[in-house]
Amino acid sequence: MTGLDQIGPRLRAARQERGLTLDELAERAGMSTSTLSRLESGKRQANLELLVPLTRQLGIRIDDLVPAEHADPRVASARDHAARPCRRTADARDLARADLQGDVPAVG
Repeated sequence: MTGLDQIGPRLRAARQERGLTLDELAERAGMSTSTLSRLESGKRQANLELLVPLTRQLGIRIDDLVPAEHADPRVASARDHAARPCRRTADARDLARADLQGDVPAVG
């Protein structure tokens, strides 16, 4: 299965995880039930015009439906950045915590 072949099954799984029927999600996303059903089964090719309203209604990102096949290790994802705060942020948090506890050394 290629990345594009996974769109339908991932879309269906996201819909079912949220307890939505085809009719409910299709109505919320402004499309026919038939169109959504064909997307999920792979009988209709996905495009941004269809995926954007669906992902918004499901509360997911398009990236969740179409994962990168070969991520470039030199490029960090937004999730990687969120998981690892930069050193300056960590230092600032440590200083703020120390200041609240009265442990900040005098400068000068």
